[in-house]
Amino acid sequence: IARAAALPAAAAAAAAAAVSVTPFATRQPVRNDSILNAGVKDETVSNWSGTHQVTPNKFYAPDNEAELEALLAEAHVGGAKLRPVGQALSPNGLSMSNKGMISVANLDRIKAIDMTAKTVTVEAGVRVSEVLKELDRFGLTLANFSSIQEQQIGGGGQGAAPGAGATLPTPEEQIGRMRLVTPS
Repeated sequence: IARAAALPAAAAAAAAAAVSVTPFATRQPVRNDSILNAGVKDETVSNWSGTHQVTPNKFYAPDNEAELEALLAEAHVGGAKLRPVGQALSPNGLSMSNKGMISVANLDRIKAIDMTAKTVTVEAGVRVSEVLKELDRFGLTLANFSSIQEQQIGGGGQGAAPGAGATLPTPEEQIGRMRLVTPS
């Protein structure tokens, strides 16, 4: 849940002028009896600038939280290594792994907007641009966000928005509550 704020006209103009980056396509895994046997094989994943790429043994993109939980639990029991990746917007190769990768790109729903509390509940894979678009319908926005609006909320909550200024809360400071999925 992130705290939303009223949208001043100047901020709306600045938000509209923000940089946008096209993310890599969401890969749909093939389903069968074992969730670890699902996943896309021989798919090359590249970061947005093309400076890093990898062809992981398996690439997973669960469609809901239950699938994510099941995948992590099965990987944990089987000792499979999975590296999380978002929109691959990082200029480094930290999210790249040739063993296994997991994306929350399909966990991209905006679940609720509470006008009274001025909060929004979202899944980790929803892009900042989509959250801003939905909040705008209610005259709200995020107090601060990265200029790269194709970043997923889950990734945006991991690091401060550079150049935001001393008086604005960083993205992670706007998180009021978070559910963390672990393998056990």
